[in-house]
Amino acid sequence: QELEQTYLLDTAGITATGNLTLNATAGSILNQGAVLSAGKDLTLTAAQDIDIESVSQERRVAVAYQGSSYSEYVNIHQGSQLSGETITITGKNQVNIQGAAVAAEKTIEIQG
Repeated sequence: QELEQTYLLDTAGITATGNLTLNATAGSILNQGAVLSAGKDLTLTAAQDIDIESVSQERRVAVAYQGSSYSEYVNIHQGSQLSGETITITGKNQVNIQGAAVAAEKTIEIQG
């Protein structure tokens, strides 16, 4: 008999009722599956790259009992979520957004 389970744990997030600004003055910003939410303006600025990605986790279950067996494989993805009244994303090099939800009430501006 064997049982193995792996789950995607909660990711961090930052929520502000007003403006939310993340500024990497000497490096990059990497967001993997986290929620960044602003009641007003959400601003991400980096001296290098900005990467907004999903995070994934595998889940495997294998059970054997009296000659019968069952196995299951699931790959769970959790995308990053960015929200605000306006969203500005500025990376000096590259801006990569993959597997993420970016939603603004007014405007979204991306430069990289």
